[in-house]
Amino acid sequence: MLKRIEGQEQEVVHALKRFAGGEVFLHLELTMGAYAKRRGIDHPAGVLMRNGRVISDSLQLLGNVPYRLGMTTDDGYVLVEGLTHWRLDAASGVLGLYALAQDEKLGAAVLLSQTPLSLAGRREARWQEVHFEQQEATAALEGLFAEAGMTTDAGWLAWEEENKAVSRALDTKLRQTVERVLAIFPHPDDETFAAGGTLAAFSLLGKEVSVLCLTRGDLARGLGYPLLADRLTLPTVREAELKEAVRVLGARRLIIGDLHDKMVEQLGDEMLSQLLVPYLKRLRPDLIITYYPDYAVHPDHDAVGRAVRLASRRAGHVKKNPFVLGAAFSERTEELGPPQLELPLSPVLWAVKRAAMRAHRTQVAHLDTELQRITIAEPENEPRFRQEQFWEV
Repeated sequence: MLKRIEGQEQEVVHALKRFAGGEVFLHLELTMGAYAKRRGIDHPAGVLMRNGRVISDSLQLLGNVPYRLGMTTDDGYVLVEGLTHWRLDAASGVLGLYALAQDEKLGAAVLLSQTPLSLAGRREARWQEVHFEQQEATAALEGLFAEAGMTTDAGWLAWEEENKAVSRALDTKLRQTVERVLAIFPHPDDETFAAGGTLAAFSLLGKEVSVLCLTRGDLARGLGYPLLADRLTLPTVREAELKEAVRVLGARRLIIGDLHDKMVEQLGDEMLSQLLVPYLKRLRPDLIITYYPDYAVHPDHDAVGRAVRLASRRAGHVKKNPFVLGAAFSERTEELGPPQLELPLSPVLWAVKRAAMRAHRTQVAHLDTELQRITIAEPENEPRFRQEQFWEV
């Protein structure tokens, strides 16, 4: 677990000594987050370097809180400022120094290692597939009924009343029969925030829902509050969070890719679509839910939307291509016209989505406070969570 540097300066200095006077692999990251512009930052900037090989001469921990790392090499130097936390991984020997904001979100990180860090998905995509039993989704939903103070019978009765309206909304908007749904997103939590209520609706209506997530979200700024992970452990933690969220949403299948967070777009639309085509051919979805290309804010979101559009045309069934819907979050969304599907979340669907959101603990540390602010103090923003919209891709 990450520890504050303050009070442990000597331990950090001792750890730095093992990287002086030899070959070192340097990993640097500066991030404002993919949504910085939406938070009012006019010109977001960032840096990511993985496995930069240098010959280290000396390393120093400088200043007071926040600290600086000074590193000289055989032909240059490195300076990283704003450092607050650290961790030496006993198993790998990787030393991580982190600059965390007051909410403990990541601003910068420097990792030092004596061997290259893994490049997930660099040479081949390794996929993991997890299956869930229908009983798991039923048990999760009945647990939510109990949390809401309802008996199991009362909860199912409430859903039966909502069921008709939800079914009518989906059938009317989609204009076709849907039996198999495949959600394709780049990061853990995308499936929940962009489409959690809709996926839960299809699941509760007895449809076969699958989720394909291309990365483990290893470069997210959120590390939990209080801290739950660091750069080395975050992929494993977020994978577990994703499995729990998908189970809550009632999906039958989860496929997890091994691509690097924030590097998905660098694969290019062609290669990314080639990775997706075999899954589309095997799962034969009637409906694919993803992001709408170039209207989804994050570069990885946009890249996946483009690749899904391309893959769906190449993997079409004998008689038809799968219907593709994309979620859009851009401020230019009005350019797309009215959404093809707009689903206001009923109380039961909202309860399911909220539980799935909570499963992503590293990313939603202030979830309850945020939801209370939005639904009470700023009710005009409630559709951000309570209403899901999709446009035909």
